[in-house]
Amino acid sequence: EAGMGLQRRPRQRRALAALRGARRGGRGGRAGHGVRATGAAAVAACAGAAAVAFLCYYATLLPGLDLGDSASFQTGVGSLTLTPRQAYPLYYGLGNLFVWLHPGEPARALNFASAVYGAVAVGLATRLASRLVESVLAGAAAGLFLAFSYSFCSQATTAEVYTLHLVIVGASLLALVSWA
Repeated sequence: EAGMGLQRRPRQRRALAALRGARRGGRGGRAGHGVRATGAAAVAACAGAAAVAFLCYYATLLPGLDLGDSASFQTGVGSLTLTPRQAYPLYYGLGNLFVWLHPGEPARALNFASAVYGAVAVGLATRLASRLVESVLAGAAAGLFLAFSYSFCSQATTAEVYTLHLVIVGASLLALVSWA
């Protein structure tokens, strides 16, 4: 036992080999749980989670005007003029596209835009989680947990800026993970 401090014990060598295998995507560690997060399975999980979220958001979409900030967003959209009160130029610019493409009441078009942004955010969150934990199943679960969390679901069915914000944050984080 005197010289064992410099040498690794067999159990420690096996643990290190398992850890190295998990980092490379081999068996052992967390990489063995679920389906690997590459290729068609990952894209299908992202699209599936986003589609399920969108269908639920669309079914529960607010049909018209809401109260508070949402009403301010809904009445200000459709105009090419931005005032200081409209502090979200990207939201209003993209909202104008939805108003022009979605005939009918502008308030419903902006609510529809939030549902689309929410579904895209769920797809991005699914992909990000599956990349981080290297499991499509875990990524899909994380995306669906986000989709049906009370706070996010309530923001995705009415005109609010939070879903678009999460799309931007999710895309930025996914780009960062892809770059790293």
